Amino acid sequence: MNTIRFEHHTSDMYINELCPFKIKYMKDCTHIVANWHRNLELIYIVGGSASLRRGSELCTVNKGDALVISPETVHSIYSDKGVDFWFVIADEGFLSENGLFAENNRFSMHGCDNETKEAIKAVILAYEDMQTNNSQTSVAKIRNAVLSLMIDVFEKYTEVLEVKKENRITGEGYVKKAMQYIGENCGRHITVEEIALKLGITKYYLSREFKKQTGETVISYIGLVRCKRAEQLIMQGHTVTEAALESGFESGSYFSQLYKKIKGIPPSEIKNMPAYHKSTSRSTFDDENDPVS
Repeated sequence: MNTIRFEHHTSDMYINELCPFKIKYMKDCTHIVANWHRNLELIYIVGGSASLRRGSELCTVNKGDALVISPETVHSIYSDKGVDFWFVIADEGFLSENGLFAENNRFSMHGCDNETKEAIKAVILAYEDMQTNNSQTSVAKIRNAVLSLMIDVFEKYTEVLEVKKENRITGEGYVKKAMQYIGENCGRHITVEEIALKLGITKYYLSREFKKQTGETVISYIGLVRCKRAEQLIMQGHTVTEAALESGFESGSYFSQLYKKIKGIPPSEIKNMPAYHKSTSRSTFDDENDPVS
């Protein structure tokens, strides 16, 4: 069954005000649709394998791999058989108050070393400890673990960006603007021509760059976003038809057909799905004594 997950990294999804982090375990994922955000992200694969796209770069990741996702980089994950992974996101405000400025750096596309992987594990274990044993030191422990990880990342994987004198938008920049426009307008009929006109580029250039940066066509991406919006509405109590029409579909039947094609189940079963995948226990790493490479 194909699974699509969307990443929405907003402040209301952080642990709490003192812990502006998003730390989450994703299990059996086959597709995380292309997305981007302002914050630095680390992904640690704990089971299976997948193709991970960062901008126009496509690489294969396997169990034990860890990678850094630079801020504002379009990225997505695909896996035929499903992949299990953790991701850690630290708010840019937390970084800047500690003298770390991610927006001034581009982070290496190469995998992380064992020391960094151990730092990621320390963050995850501090997070799991907070969930099961919320002591008065839990906040300090997780803040310390995240800061130690970020210091490690900044020391090893950053490449200082040169300030560009030109304000010319790159292909990736147009794609991110297109993704934002789709998110804001997918509830009504929109076309590739309309989006391209809004951005001041040709539809051919937009189509080529969108496929290059996300692995999706513009039309397929619109469908994915609409499916997610409809899914959320159904979980809030709307009927399938109501959710479909409000999300920009022409009919409930077309939404049902597309949703089943993407996720392998009809929309009528959405309310039986768990809203989030939760980490189970510290056994997530399988055997923590196994070397990772």
